[in-house]
Amino acid sequence: MGNSQPTNRTGRQATAQKLENAKKVGILSLTEHKLNDIPPAVFDLAAHLKTLDLSNNSLTRLDPKVAQLTKLKTLILDGNQLCATTLQPISELSQLQKLIVSQNDLGHLPRTNKTQPPKTAEPASALPHDLPTTLRELSLAQNRIVDIPPSVFVLEKLEKMDLSKNQLKGCLIASIGSLKNLTELLLDGNALTSLPESIGSLSKLKVLSLKDNALRGKVKPQALPAVLFTKTPVIDLNLHGNPMTNTELNEFEGFDQFLERRQKVKSKTMVNLSVCGLS
Repeated sequence: MGNSQPTNRTGRQATAQKLENAKKVGILSLTEHKLNDIPPAVFDLAAHLKTLDLSNNSLTRLDPKVAQLTKLKTLILDGNQLCATTLQPISELSQLQKLIVSQNDLGHLPRTNKTQPPKTAEPASALPHDLPTTLRELSLAQNRIVDIPPSVFVLEKLEKMDLSKNQLKGCLIASIGSLKNLTELLLDGNALTSLPESIGSLSKLKVLSLKDNALRGKVKPQALPAVLFTKTPVIDLNLHGNPMTNTELNEFEGFDQFLERRQKVKSKTMVNLSVCGLS
């Protein structure tokens, strides 16, 4: 067997070809291109681009001209060096449905002096004040965020949100209950100790992952309120890595309804406490 060719070509000629193809298909991937800034030629595609992938580069800011890419439905920016206050151009992307900004540093302000430690940003500055209300999927994983930016809570169409591996702690903010269309919520790798009663307002929630948090079984009120089990349709719940046992979870008010609901949609061999990742 011969040597396989790299799937992601990044040379000047290859990039030119990608830009040309993007005019036809509306999709452009410049992942792993060692970019410090977005190439100017990208903005010439404003009338065509629907998907733009700039992941795994070295972007520290978004060029204001990103606001011209008004046809974008998907913008992928994970694995860059974006900090709080740097995403403002996204506000103008009125058709955007999917925004992936994981593995950046939105929890900190841009550093003017790299020899000094980063300063924690106010949650409100992590994202633009006016996010596109068309958003259906949002990933802010691994950004050292200490609280969910308030601009998220007006996203009435949001269906999937990933806040894994941040610095959320204590009780999850009650405003989470405003996201009525949320079907999937990932909160792994934080320091959450409980969920608010407002979680019961998520009438479409089916997937909830809380791996590696600080949810305990022997506390009152219970770390997972009964309304999570009785008022939401959640069927996939992962609690692996929390200081809680199967037995303790089984004693939670409402948990029996969760098991009954799962039995209707999963095979009977999967209906047991281990589906929540606990031993």
